[in-house]
Amino acid sequence: MNSELKVFKFGGASLKDTASFLNVANILKTQTPDVVVLSASGKITDKLESLIQAYHKKSIEQQDIWHDIKSYHIALAASLLDQTDEVFDVINDLFVEIDWVLDEEPGADFNYCYDQIIGIGELLSTRIMHALLLKLNMKAVWIDARDIITTDDNYREGWVFWNETDVKCKKVIEPHIANGSLVIIPGFIGSTIDNNTVSLGREGSDYSAAILSHCLNAHSLTIWKDVAGVYNADPRFFTDAVLLPVISYQEAIEMTYYGAKVIHLKTIKPLKAKNIPLKVKSFIQPELEGTFFGGIEKVNYPPIIIKESNQILLTIEPKDYSFIAEKDLSFIFNVFHEIGFQVNFMQNTGLHLCICGSCPFFDANQLEQILQPNFAVSIQNNCNLMTIRHYTNELKIKMMENVQVLVIGDVNGTFQMIYMDIAK
Repeated sequence: MNSELKVFKFGGASLKDTASFLNVANILKTQTPDVVVLSASGKITDKLESLIQAYHKKSIEQQDIWHDIKSYHIALAASLLDQTDEVFDVINDLFVEIDWVLDEEPGADFNYCYDQIIGIGELLSTRIMHALLLKLNMKAVWIDARDIITTDDNYREGWVFWNETDVKCKKVIEPHIANGSLVIIPGFIGSTIDNNTVSLGREGSDYSAAILSHCLNAHSLTIWKDVAGVYNADPRFFTDAVLLPVISYQEAIEMTYYGAKVIHLKTIKPLKAKNIPLKVKSFIQPELEGTFFGGIEKVNYPPIIIKESNQILLTIEPKDYSFIAEKDLSFIFNVFHEIGFQVNFMQNTGLHLCICGSCPFFDANQLEQILQPNFAVSIQNNCNLMTIRHYTNELKIKMMENVQVLVIGDVNGTFQMIYMDIAK
């Protein structure tokens, strides 16, 4: 482990406008990290997903959405930089690359199409930040993540080739760090050996930072968010939520598995492999300690509540009343993989398979057409999934009040329920 090397990651909320960029630049100047991974600005990834959907459907909304995205970044750059800054030519070149994609007919492979467009947000935010740091007389270099992180061609959920990525980290990034430069790198994306862009999964910039931390043997990774640290429940919905000062690697893996939005699901594993501590801190109040993730042996946790909204509940039943066997599960989960359905809860009996999850571009008709020859499918939209780790019976009963409970599960001290809100 490098005794000094620090990796920082900033998400979209910290990069939403002029003041946000200046605040991040100030944190970088005062806290002197070595590598900085950035997400797309604000809600740009959401807008890009809308653009991709419009493009794939050949919708007339495509031009307006793309115009808004371009205008946002031009205005952002203009508010931070001189009009003569060469970064405006770089930004225009990035726009042209997407223009070329949008001028082509959308291909049959939606996931491939998605990845060739979605990463533009991170490329733009990092280019603007790099130019700002140079303007502020900071020694910084921009590196394309696609030249470092090598993956397979599993588009929208790329799997990292660790050996190749490790070699590139040491060959490309380490010399710049040794030279005293701050390395700015876009999160969320990597590249196949054929130089096709691959995304690492939604919210994957956390994972990018963990990959780089692992390969560079970093001393620590800090993820900067708009909250003071990690709470046992979302403070927006639970007024009695408490800050968790320390969380073990094991608990972090469990929390992210069950849907906690604190960090990306895959972030912890590469850190744990080299015992690299993770800190979650506030970019609004950087002086606060935040939450520390590491190899803590024993921690007494309060109940940890994880709520996911906009969930889709699927009940799948064989039409011939046969048992749901391993081959059926294999077929069904391959379908989920193809359509990008993320499974967050599963429960099965002999005749029923209950699945709860999310899918950014869910098409009920497509799913039914694929499954209908052999399976009957019931679909319930707009569900909620609540998970309570380390629960008490009193809390479990309280959470089941005033909601329509559809499915419950209870395994090894973790309670889950799928429910609908009752209209008031």
